[in-house]
Amino acid sequence: RSRRSRGDGRACSPRARGPRRVLCPRPRERLEVRAEYLLWWTRGSNYPPLVTTDSPNAPQVTQGALPPTGTATVLFGGPQDPRLQSGARFGFTYWLGDCGLWGLDANYFFLGSRSDRFAASSDQFPVLGRPFINAITGQENRQLTATPGTNPGDVFALRGAVSVDAPSRLSGWDIGLRRCLCSDCCWKVDVTFGYRELDLFDGVDIHEDIVSLKAVPGAGGLLDPGNRIQVLDSFTTHNHFHGAQAGLRGEYRWNDFIFEGKFNLALGYTDQSVNILGGQTITRLTGQQQTFVGGLLALPSNIGYFSQQRFGVVPEVGVKIGYQLTDNLRVYAGYDFLFWNSVVRASDQIDRRLNPFLVPGLIIPPQPVQGPILPRVPMSTTTYWAQGVSFGLEWRY
Repeated sequence: RSRRSRGDGRACSPRARGPRRVLCPRPRERLEVRAEYLLWWTRGSNYPPLVTTDSPNAPQVTQGALPPTGTATVLFGGPQDPRLQSGARFGFTYWLGDCGLWGLDANYFFLGSRSDRFAASSDQFPVLGRPFINAITGQENRQLTATPGTNPGDVFALRGAVSVDAPSRLSGWDIGLRRCLCSDCCWKVDVTFGYRELDLFDGVDIHEDIVSLKAVPGAGGLLDPGNRIQVLDSFTTHNHFHGAQAGLRGEYRWNDFIFEGKFNLALGYTDQSVNILGGQTITRLTGQQQTFVGGLLALPSNIGYFSQQRFGVVPEVGVKIGYQLTDNLRVYAGYDFLFWNSVVRASDQIDRRLNPFLVPGLIIPPQPVQGPILPRVPMSTTTYWAQGVSFGLEWRY
């Protein structure tokens, strides 16, 4: 039999196409195994302004603050371009029984971790700031990471660096049954139904490393010359979708060329969780260390683990074009688009409104907490998509 046969002895070419068959002939191959390389773009994050810079000659009381309070400009923040991530997908189909009408189908894919990264130091920018909104006054404010402190009346002189690391990774799998609806020698249509899972991890880690260059009156020695202050704000989110999935798959063969298409729709729920950590460590010249709970944007009011559930909808479409290399091996290239209706992203869980009395060392001299207890955890949701090309091999036996 020709390798272009679908089991009924007729070659798959336009000239040899016979009357259409409504029943599926027994498949010549019992097992199908697939392996693909993925090159996908995923939806980028939208960050609030996290790092600013300003003129060294600006008044230190507003230095690093965004307009209208100050004149700083944003170094990192705002919407980011889609991320390009590499990955792989593996799958198999095993046809059951002698008729081959039913098959067991399973697939797994992953995209490798990809990060938005930013780093700056006082060697590049003499002034570095961490902007926020003062929850008491409603005005733009900032915490200084670096400032030369050379203007008359300047209180602080700091040398420092700040970095942002925001990783993201996506994976998923599905398993179910595949039923041949109809076919002839050149085409075939299958229906699939089963169970699907998706997993999306997202994070934003902000690190500061600051060295005080002169003593600050009223700071209780925390900002003595040579003291090193390390600040961490960490936001991570995890989305885990569980749902039932149904779909259609179609295949058309023309000589040695194969054209495939698929549509899947999964309905279920998404477990969404947010984990927030924050802290400061001050190391004196003597080596003595002092630690505090709370960084800048991660404070006792929003530090912790939080979770919720949301209704989940995940449609997916894909197309492929392939070529039959041998009786058992085909090569193909394709395009896929996957949509997820509700996820929590780490960047959306950052609340810029904060009470400065909750920030360790920000109010000098220290005072009792007053005003609103902020920041909070927004638990904001958004949509998510992944799309891109694939290149793969399929072996049938």
